[in-house]
Amino acid sequence: MDAFLIFVSLSRQEMKLRIYQIDAFTDRIFSGNPAAVCPFG
Repeated sequence: MDAFLIFVSLSRQEMKLRIYQIDAFTDRIFSGNPAAVCPFG
């Protein structure tokens, strides 16, 4: 499942960013701190 964030700047340019949620600081799924990652490029 892909998650997207639509970002609109003050100059009214629209960017579509792919978002991934990761579990940081853990080696087990669904534990640790959830973090959102938006890779650029």
